[in-house]
Order: sequence, then C-alpha cells, then structure tokens
Amino acid sequence: MSHVNGIIRDVSRYKMVELQLRDSEEHFRMMFESSPDGLAIFDLPITRFMCNHQFSQMFGYEQHELQDSPWQKLMRVPDNAVHGRMDRLMREGNIDFNAILFTKLGKVLYCNVRCSRFHTSHGPRYCAVVRDMTDRRTLEFQLQQYSQKLEKLVEERTQELTYYSEKLEQLVSERTAKLEAMNKELEQFAYTISHDLRAPLIAIEGFTELLKDELADALTDESAEWMNIIVNSVQRMNHLISDVLELARIGRVVGEKVEVNLNQVIDSIKQEFQIRMEERHVTISVPEPLPVIKTDLQRMRQVFQNLISNAIKYNNKENIEVAITAEKRDDNMVEIVVRDNGIGIPEASQKEIFLLFRRLQTGDEEDSTGAGLAIVKKIINSLGGEIWVESTVGEGSAFHFTLPLKAE
Repeated sequence: MSHVNGIIRDVSRYKMVELQLRDSEEHFRMMFESSPDGLAIFDLPITRFMCNHQFSQMFGYEQHELQDSPWQKLMRVPDNAVHGRMDRLMREGNIDFNAILFTKLGKVLYCNVRCSRFHTSHGPRYCAVVRDMTDRRTLEFQLQQYSQKLEKLVEERTQELTYYSEKLEQLVSERTAKLEAMNKELEQFAYTISHDLRAPLIAIEGFTELLKDELADALTDESAEWMNIIVNSVQRMNHLISDVLELARIGRVVGEKVEVNLNQVIDSIKQEFQIRMEERHVTISVPEPLPVIKTDLQRMRQVFQNLISNAIKYNNKENIEVAITAEKRDDNMVEIVVRDNGIGIPEASQKEIFLLFRRLQTGDEEDSTGAGLAIVKKIINSLGGEIWVESTVGEGSAFHFTLPLKAE
C-alpha cells in the first residue's frame, strides 16, 4: 500500500499583502502619471531613470532616450557641473534650484527643480519634481519692462509737472505782485478821490448852514426846505464816500482773529438799536445760543448791524420780528440765518441786492447808499464764507451766510 505525504500552507496573508502592494503600486503609478509637474525617479549613479508622461511631453524625449546621462542632455552643461549637483543631492538628501533646461529640439525652458531622497528595499532612490516656469519668467520679465517704462514715464511727467508748477508759481507770484500794486493804487485813488470830493462837500454844507443862519428871517418855508435838502444830500454823499472807502478796505485790512461770542455781539447791537427798536416795536430773538467762532470782531459787528438794520428799515409791519439762528454744517463751518417778517425781496432782485449801489425800490431810497449788502457780502467772502437770501414778497426775508468756526 503506497502513501502520499503533502504539506498544506495557508498563503492567504501573503496573497493579501501581494494584492495590497499591487494596489499601492497602481495608486502610486496613477498619481505619478497624473501629476501636472514633470516627475522623474532615478538612482545615483544613474543606472535607471523613470519619468512620467508630463516629463516626456515637457522635454520631447521618450523615456528610453533618457536612460543614458539624462541631466546632461537636459542641462547641456559640462559633466562636472551636473556631477556637482548630484554629489550635493547624495550628501544632503534634498536640493532645490532654478535652471535653464533644453528640450530635445533645443527650446529653452526656465525650470524649478526640486530633488529629494527616499528609501526602498533596493536602496536609496531620488525623485525630481520639475516645474516649467517659462511663462511665469516671461511674464515677470514683461512686468519688469512695463515697470521700468512706467517709472520712466512717471519721472518724465514729474519733471514736466515740476516745470509747469514752477512756471505757474512764478506766474502767480507776478500776477499777485501786480494785483497788490493795483490794489495799492486803487486805495490811493479812492482816498484821493474821497478827499477831493469831500472838500467841496464840506464847503457846500458849511456855506449852506451859514446862509441858513444869515437869512433865517428872510427865508421862506420853501427856501428853508431847499437848504435842508442840500444839507441832507451832502451828508448822504459823505456816507456814500465812507461806504466806498470801507468796501475798498475789506480784504486788505485784516483785523485780528479772536474768539467771538456771537450772543454778546447781538446783545451789544440790541443796546445800540434800543431807541429805534422801541419806536418801531422791534423784537430781536435768538431761539438757541449762537456759537463762539474765531473771527474778526469788528467785521462781525458790521455784518449783523447791516442785516438787522435792513430788517427794520425794509419792514411795514406794526410789530417787527427778527430771529437769528445758527446750525453747524460740518466740523469747521456754521450757517447763520437772520430772518425777518419785512416786505420781502422779489426773486429777480435777490442776486442784485448784493451788488454795489443796488437798492430795493421802496420809496425810501434817499435813506440808503446802496452799499450795505455789498459790504456784508465782501466781509463774509473775506472771512471764508458765502451769503445768499431766500425771500417771499410780503412775508419776509432770510439772509443765510456761512463762516468758519476756526480761523485758517
């Protein structure tokens, strides 16, 4: 009787490991081939060189063409230069460098090469990741050129602007000097004319008063009225000359800027106008406290004196009301409103009233020189503000003007 001996061995574990290794290898190959960068795996000294599709496509070589001296073919430099890099890789395990590499057809590529060492059962191996930086390098070069052109253009424009700025400054300086000279001449002319005009006016007024005294018993009522008209006309002419001189001084004669409490300014004007206010039944109200601003005190008094005086003069109501309010417009500007219940101003005249010698046709023109609002406008403008009026005929007017809270 014959016997057969056999050995049964469980190889399931080995098969499992084999399958896992196969899966791992397939997974590695898939990642290796799908990488957007050129990948190469090699040993040192090189006996085997494996690259992915991207690497072959980048340089135009088939894998078998790179088995012999691959880096010499790609770098096209002396062997000692290639050996120097490989020796460093073997010593340090990792190197990263930028290099000019050549395709099979001789096209130049600017590449970044990163090599690192890893270990296998067959000994150390090296992986090279090659990224084509040609497009980026070209773009950087173009940007550098554009930057240089832009810098040159900016420099040229800066030189032009500097030239024109200097010319403009020179022109402004010349014009300013001429304007100052003209203003001085105008001031001198105004004073000369005022002196020449006032001298005969003083004589006319003086001799008229002498005649009134000398002929007091012989004058008829009509003659006396004529003489009064002469004296009043002379006085009005003197006021007109004074207003014109004052208008010429505004903006050239600058007062000291001090902290001005507008409430105190209004109070002082109320005292000044007290008799007039009682006669005309005038109420001047300040609903909310007015601000303190840094400005020219005397000019501020002139503005409010003129506006309040006009509010009383051009008013036919039994009870005259004047209200003064203020509202902050921004960090350094305030808007002030002087509102009355007077006769109002026709819309067609609302801009003209700020011109010199322009007056409302009310029948009392002989009491006005027509310079008051022109003086007010010039003062407000010289202090850095603006002025305008809103008015309805028969209901009243509101004069708005802005002023800086702090002097510049």
